[in-house]
Amino acid sequence: MMITPKEVIDLTHGPNVELFRKWDKNEAAYVEQLRFMRISSADPSLSSVSRRGNHPTLMTADVEMGTSGVDKDIIIAE
Repeated sequence: MMITPKEVIDLTHGPNVELFRKWDKNEAAYVEQLRFMRISSADPSLSSVSRRGNHPTLMTADVEMGTSGVDKDIIIAE
């Protein structure tokens, strides 16, 4: 049986949190610019970046932090 991870906005990444706080909640397309992560429903301590985000400040932050942006997907089998 395959357990589907939940995809949520990444609130563990400082620059992403700053952008999220600037969102006026009116423009739905704004969310697509944010970074998302997948969290395992079976083990919430397992997570990975699923979408690195398209906002220019996130791309700059990834370069400055030395991160590539997207990790491998989580696949959990039971």
